[in-house]
Amino acid sequence: MDGPRSDVGRWGGNPWQPPTTPSPEPEPEPERRSRRGGRSFWARCCGCCSCRNRADDDWGPEPHRDRGSGSGRRRPDSRGSDSRRPGSRASGVNAAGDGTIREGMLVVTGVDLLSSRSDQNRREHHTDEFEYDELIIRRGQPFHMVLHFSRPYESSDRVALELLIGNNPEVGKGTHVIIPVGKGGSGGWKAQVTKASGQNLNLRVHTSPNAIIGKFQFTVRTHSEAGEFQLPFDPHNEIYILFNPWCPEDIVYVDHEDWRQEYVLNESGRIYYGTEAQIGERTWNYGQFDHGVLDACLYILDRRGMPYGGRGDPVSVSRVISAMVNSLDDNGVLIGNWSGDYSRGTNPSAWVGSVEILLSYLRTGYSVPYGQCWVFAGVTTTVLRCLGLATRTVTNFNSAHDTDTSLTMDIYFDENMKPLEHLNHDSVWNFHVWNDCWMKRPDLPSGFDGWQVVDATPQETSSGIFCCGPCSVESIKNGLVYMKYDTPFIFAEVNSDKVYWQRQDDGSFKIVYVEEKAIGTLIVTKAVGSNMQDDVTHIYKHPEGSEAERKAVETAAAHGSKPNVYTNRDSAEDVALQVEAQDAVMGQDLTVSVVLTNRGSSTRTVKLHLYPLSHLLHWRPCLCKQVLEYRPQLVDQGSMLLNVSGHVKENGQVLAKQHTFRLRTPDLSLTLLGAAVVGQECEVQIVFKNPLPVTLTNVVFRLEGSGLQRPKILNVGDIGGNETVTLHQKFVPVRPGPRQLIASLDSPQLSQVHGVIQVDVAPAPGGGGFFSNAGGNSPLGETIPMASRGGA
Repeated sequence: MDGPRSDVGRWGGNPWQPPTTPSPEPEPEPERRSRRGGRSFWARCCGCCSCRNRADDDWGPEPHRDRGSGSGRRRPDSRGSDSRRPGSRASGVNAAGDGTIREGMLVVTGVDLLSSRSDQNRREHHTDEFEYDELIIRRGQPFHMVLHFSRPYESSDRVALELLIGNNPEVGKGTHVIIPVGKGGSGGWKAQVTKASGQNLNLRVHTSPNAIIGKFQFTVRTHSEAGEFQLPFDPHNEIYILFNPWCPEDIVYVDHEDWRQEYVLNESGRIYYGTEAQIGERTWNYGQFDHGVLDACLYILDRRGMPYGGRGDPVSVSRVISAMVNSLDDNGVLIGNWSGDYSRGTNPSAWVGSVEILLSYLRTGYSVPYGQCWVFAGVTTTVLRCLGLATRTVTNFNSAHDTDTSLTMDIYFDENMKPLEHLNHDSVWNFHVWNDCWMKRPDLPSGFDGWQVVDATPQETSSGIFCCGPCSVESIKNGLVYMKYDTPFIFAEVNSDKVYWQRQDDGSFKIVYVEEKAIGTLIVTKAVGSNMQDDVTHIYKHPEGSEAERKAVETAAAHGSKPNVYTNRDSAEDVALQVEAQDAVMGQDLTVSVVLTNRGSSTRTVKLHLYPLSHLLHWRPCLCKQVLEYRPQLVDQGSMLLNVSGHVKENGQVLAKQHTFRLRTPDLSLTLLGAAVVGQECEVQIVFKNPLPVTLTNVVFRLEGSGLQRPKILNVGDIGGNETVTLHQKFVPVRPGPRQLIASLDSPQLSQVHGVIQVDVAPAPGGGGFFSNAGGNSPLGETIPMASRGGA
């Protein structure tokens, strides 16, 4: 790269900067704690961003960071040396703090948090799929532990559990939780003795449904006649606390078990793209339970400098995530790129999941190149599901981008109905992908609980920051654009009208056509429990053309920058215009038809103009059709936009239409060769046929699947025109059950090629899980020879 990246963000003046040349491919994922000399996540994380100690401000400046020198980056201990934090010594401490253990003291000799995947805690809290050894629990739900003492527990002894998070834990902020055993706690925290046997004490601990989410240090204090004892901090005793959609007292509660299974626990999903008439779909590996992903999600909150006191509020957390998944303002996770040039990073179409992206960000602290809307949304789904929020990935076809808060899509033409591109700042994407997450909204009037839109794609700023949401879907449906957050922008994305303006002889502009059913034509997500599409348009919009829908549009527009837009429009419309495109495959010609229908009784004369908005198209004119010839280099989504405009001679009616169509790309064919068993090597075959007559250069395959294969990159070189290639890859499953193995292919000449296979993994002989410390079965970047090649 010739110079520093242009999106260093609002903290560009800090001592550290993003790299001038971002690494195009991440290194292998972070190793486990045993490889890090026992340091916990907080010890590896930047100390100054682990706790801001600000009561309310979640949009403060980035934490001051010490990059250090050399190839490694020092991450100072985030716990600090605050005198209020209990000591952390090799042995226990007494009240005097001198470490002396007196006879008769109730010394804690050990703690069993019952944290293994097979233990009761992890199973009851639905966290047994996390590839972690630490205790992971969901708030508002009890868990069990066993304390081991130096002597039997007596009724005169006093025991208190303590949980601490951040640099300056304070009881009043919920960052220092004290739970006296056998006494009623505050805010839903309490600990009860379930069994006292010899020198062991079994406890049932209740957590608050409003608890802060994050990774807590844990200690135990005892008080007896002989003195006071405090258990030293141990990284193995740290406890993760997450949101709990299974708890009715938690505001993220979801009252449908099948929804919880899909929107919280499902590790893969479908993302839809293309056009309403030509819908494409791809499988995405969310991987929220993969080792390292939970740490990455918490690191995102730290990098934003979000105060720990606000991390119990899902509204605030989801809003921060929407800001941090993109790199603008805050050097967040992903760098957006819509230029078509991805030579300095990864083509957004090449990603097959979120794990590689998040682990790279956790490991390096640098924004990952590159993402577009479905990548931002896929990563957001991973992060929010990992933290415990029911979340789904949603695609809106014909999604508007309103740049002037008019709540209409304004398209300007000259006197001859040729588009005036320098005025056409509003745009319509053939599809756009965002997220719905489920929560109550205590910050809004009643009636706005349920699905909330969160959009991490950086389009427009909100309060000066590139973030969007959470926004109640109910407020969108009814045009209540004064409800927070960002309702005007999202309403325009799904239910604005296209308003066509024509320049008049005196230089003014006049509305010549209003297209009322062009935006948000179809909104879909993956169905619960299957890979079918679920049409959710009805929860975003009243039926098109209904009285309720028109009222919502006009209510919203009245609060926009052009409140009187509907007062001046012509109504002479007896000629209908429709554009039709056949389904076509990359490498073949595409025929587009423009159909005119006279709905009146009089003869009409029409003059039409067709404007293709792509420099990659060549046109051969025919009588009623256009045959599109495109170059083989057409990549990304294979989408094209056609502008059609004209007028009726007899009555002056103006005709206008924008039509998007796409070319289908081939799929990868994946075949499992043999049975899949936890801990045993198995093999997959990948077959690809090049549909183009040109050579694909620098071809890269990606392979990823939670519980099957850590992110893996395969460099296979060139693939000749119309050539068929076969690859064989071995992997070792680490978790049993139905799994998805996902692959993609990318080259400068062809992208958006992917495939998936379901792998049913049998448990290891003797049961139990198998976790690999290697983090994969081969180096992340690997050059792979093709097993066989064949011609067309």
